[in-house]
Amino acid sequence: GLEDVFAGLCTPCDVHIETLLVGDCLMSEIAGIATDISRRTGLGFSSFPINARSAGQLKAAIKDLGDRPYKAVFFSPFSHARSADLENLVSLRKLFETRDSIEIIADRIIAQTSPLVNVLAQNYNCPIYIHTAGLVPRGDTKFKSKLRERALRRRCTIAQKRINSWLTEHVAMLNQNLHSRIQLIN
Repeated sequence: GLEDVFAGLCTPCDVHIETLLVGDCLMSEIAGIATDISRRTGLGFSSFPINARSAGQLKAAIKDLGDRPYKAVFFSPFSHARSADLENLVSLRKLFETRDSIEIIADRIIAQTSPLVNVLAQNYNCPIYIHTAGLVPRGDTKFKSKLRERALRRRCTIAQKRINSWLTEHVAMLNQNLHSRIQLIN
């Protein structure tokens, strides 16, 4: 019944975790699910979502939040709604671009993402979890999603490999000084 539906909201918490979520609107959905699941185990989960698309916006948002003792930061930089270049990668309009053209787009995405990763690394002394680039094309129906995925597989795979390779190397370089605080999530 309703008791089970709202159990996560009504369970007292012994431990409370404040978490910063940097990404798009999906972060709100993730926060809701995580809050319910964690509270059912007696763990409080407060999320503070930010949808910054530039290093300047992120710095301003961090400043506005003040000195909160976050226990974790989650960053999803490669969702479709975050940049025109990401939208371009999963668009059927430029399906037959060359490898070089696709890699140029990937490099622009990397250039946009690098300062955001650096701002988070410089500002937070807690675990930082970064979602890698999945670049999964979306469609209105399951059938359309599958068709888009097949049509864009080559394009998305080229960009995904380039972006995730850079991200892995960049995180490894940052972690040399940060004692492996940054982790990648596939």
